[in-house]
Amino acid sequence: MSTKKNKEKVRRIFEEAINKGNLAVTDEIMAANYVLHGPLGESKGPDGFKQMLTMMGTAFPDLHCTVEDMVAEGDMVATRFTIRGTFKGELMGIAPTGKNLNIKGSVFVRFAGDKEIEAFEFFDLLAFYQQLG
Repeated sequence: MSTKKNKEKVRRIFEEAINKGNLAVTDEIMAANYVLHGPLGESKGPDGFKQMLTMMGTAFPDLHCTVEDMVAEGDMVATRFTIRGTFKGELMGIAPTGKNLNIKGSVFVRFAGDKEIEAFEFFDLLAFYQQLG
């Protein structure tokens, strides 16, 4: 798969799955054994990713991710992004505060063939919890 097509697939996850809530796109793009290693824990398979997005969407109903930069080489796509939302629902036992979230992060996605197989996500977890209140 070309780096251009890999970038298009990563962008679709941001635009369609995260921003528009079309979780079905994950089944098309992610391998069955996909693993996301992230600051909030590990998500396994498309279903695990959907559960994580549902949890975040409940906590931040207006959640929106903006892709700031994207670079690809070989089977990897690196993306720098900004997450914004208003904390209006419970998140991992934390009661909503109504505060705004604005966090910058990055994710490195690895492909095997035409599917996302693994991702490593990074963002400032301390700033995340501080902004939640």
